[in-house]
Amino acid sequence: MDECVKWFERKLEFAVQATIPETKNLIEQDEYKLAFYEFIDNEDVKKLYAYRRNGALQVSLYPPYDFQGKSVFFLKKSPIKITPENINSEVSCTEGSSSLLNHTHLLLREIFLPSLCAARPAAAVPSSTASYQPSEAGDAAAAAAAAAAAGGVNVDKLSDFLHRLMATVESAHYQSQGDTVLSLPNLEVLTQASETRGLAVVHILETT
Repeated sequence: MDECVKWFERKLEFAVQATIPETKNLIEQDEYKLAFYEFIDNEDVKKLYAYRRNGALQVSLYPPYDFQGKSVFFLKKSPIKITPENINSEVSCTEGSSSLLNHTHLLLREIFLPSLCAARPAAAVPSSTASYQPSEAGDAAAAAAAAAAAGGVNVDKLSDFLHRLMATVESAHYQSQGDTVLSLPNLEVLTQASETRGLAVVHILETT
């Protein structure tokens, strides 16, 4: 148990720049100690939130109604009891900011989308596609598509899903600030689709 708590202390010191006295004081308070222990021992508790409010470091099993500055979220990958042996593999942590929607949009656009759609190493690609070597930087997308298709991943569907998710998050971000958001279809894709498939045009207009 103590080793697990120390693991959380290290994460908090790095993610929200908590000082050692701050983390020690946090663990000593009954309310926050209970939250840590519930997350560690209770298989049904899968989420833990750490954040600052009015400068004070706080921990909760429930999401706060607002975020002030940096925050960090802990998530169990499966409903199990956390031990020093499995904490690194079973608990993931993600940092957030006071502008959570904007932060999420940036993560999707700059981290998750490029990572999930990147070309695999040649060693991991079957021989039918491993011989393909892009001659230009522009061919990287084709190489990624060939590699992912060989591994059973449909890059087009994955990319479409992530782009729709990014659009939803971005719209929610502006709407939360009181702005009116009017979505426009991707004109380039719309033009290409209109040349061959009428139903595809209807689908793009209805879903973008």
